[in-house]
Amino acid sequence: MTTLEVLEGYDWQEMFKGGSAPDPYTQVAPNGSLSLVEETINRDDVEEIVYHWDTSSRDESDWDGWSGKLLARLKDSRYIFLDGWCDYTGWGCQDNVKRFVARDLRSLLNWAITPDERKEIGL
Repeated sequence: MTTLEVLEGYDWQEMFKGGSAPDPYTQVAPNGSLSLVEETINRDDVEEIVYHWDTSSRDESDWDGWSGKLLARLKDSRYIFLDGWCDYTGWGCQDNVKRFVARDLRSLLNWAITPDERKEIGL
């Protein structure tokens, strides 16, 4: 499986949609200012995955939910960060997704990603 093929899974598609109550993307400017943008970004817009992590354990009987994080460069050279989860009932009941987009990686790392997340990603 190539790296981008990972994003074809059901849970990742739901992450791009924003879960059951999608908020707009939070746009991060180089100066750290934030604004909301009504924009559709899909898996097909991803050029390169910088980092991804998920709990893919749906086949286990003790499965209690799914969560994942994605940091990626888009085909238009911007970067996105998705951080979301759903409970054991799946997407559409109890879930949440934080969605950030920035013109450059440094802005995203400084203003949208926590120090613990940066450490986890290895940046």
